[in-house]
Amino acid sequence: EFGVDPEFMKKVNRVRELLSTRCPRGMKFEKIFEILMDEYIERNSPEARMARRIRREERKSAAKNVQEAKKPADTKKHSDESENSRFIPRSVRDEVLTRDGGQCTFVGPNGTRCNSRWNLEIDHIVPYSRGGGNKAGNLRLLCPKHNRLEAERAYGKKYMQRY
Repeated sequence: EFGVDPEFMKKVNRVRELLSTRCPRGMKFEKIFEILMDEYIERNSPEARMARRIRREERKSAAKNVQEAKKPADTKKHSDESENSRFIPRSVRDEVLTRDGGQCTFVGPNGTRCNSRWNLEIDHIVPYSRGGGNKAGNLRLLCPKHNRLEAERAYGKKYMQRY
């Protein structure tokens, strides 16, 4: 049990209305909450985004094959994934999140991996400022505490105190 304000109940009732075709007799709050969680996970999990991206690429590839027969191939490549940019594409972020299991990858001196899954950050193994690129092989997930620790190792504690 928990208390909610009237605005929250308006939203619950609106969701009930939107779900009324799925369940015309109504549904319990627990079922509504379960449906909303499932939809949120499907929309926002890196695994689901990767699966959608793969399906989209397959459709594009099929359409491109049809177009290639009609038009000569463009030899110039366009990309916002340049190694000269700090931008890390969502597809690369998702790859790192999936590969690292959605968990901080820091391993302590005793061999124990950090179990944090909260507020994870993408970290460059070879720092970007020192020539490290944005490919998945140079990226890892770290919790804020371990990201700061790794930055202090790379740049020194005194330097990092400015940030």
